[in-house]
Amino acid sequence: MSVASPVNAGCGGGGCIPEFSLDGCMLAMNSLATSASSSASTSRGGEEPPPTEGLIHTWCTDVEDWERAVYCCFEREEESKVVSHTSSGARLNEVPVLPRLVHADALTWTPLLSSTGERVHGFVFSHEGERVSTVEASTDGSCLKKVAIVHASYSRLNMETNTCDVSSLLVYEDPEKHLHQLEELINAPSKDRIYAPVSECFVCRGLPELALRIQSTRDPMARSAPFVWKEVTHFLRRMGDLTARGINKHNEAELNRVGASELVGVVTRDWCG
Repeated sequence: MSVASPVNAGCGGGGCIPEFSLDGCMLAMNSLATSASSSASTSRGGEEPPPTEGLIHTWCTDVEDWERAVYCCFEREEESKVVSHTSSGARLNEVPVLPRLVHADALTWTPLLSSTGERVHGFVFSHEGERVSTVEASTDGSCLKKVAIVHASYSRLNMETNTCDVSSLLVYEDPEKHLHQLEELINAPSKDRIYAPVSECFVCRGLPELALRIQSTRDPMARSAPFVWKEVTHFLRRMGDLTARGINKHNEAELNRVGASELVGVVTRDWCG
């Protein structure tokens, strides 16, 4: 079984996590590119139920928590997790993907400098006064040119030593191109393919509740900040809609593949409502 990916990318020392080119900000946009274990199509021996591969564990988080969060990223883990228990034993999910919900109580605009010296828009999420993440955006006229999501856990050292997850830094060099590739991937036949949304994020219901505050109101860029934020959220919502479709499609196909169709309703309900 292979992993579906909008764009191919190299793999780092950990085996299957897309590499970053930190200096050039050429972050791999693709969803996880890795070879899935061939053991997923067979049982673990005896009467034990066959394992699933790459299920996204959206059902492990309360609906209320989804509603309070502002957005969600996804992380891949190496250790298998139990999906359900059957009369024959535990059904495991190999290479699981877990949602990481981001909570914030404030959103502030501030001008930033990119690594190339370009002035860009910075939208800072914070919680109880501590920075949670920053969404950086540059424009070409009225169009988004580039979007990056930088979490507080990210640093060059952490990334080089594999002490932070791939989703701690997400860069979309061409937002429209990423959406187009993602839609093509999700609409493609899903047989023998895994969709792992480690390079996407999903907008949650808490985001619209945050009012954008403008710092440096005298800065010439401040006037366009609300418009740029509107474009950024539009992009994130479109990506989130596609991501939700891809997650539910993959989870349903994987559960059906191993004969656990009775779990489909539980896995796909509510979380993205």
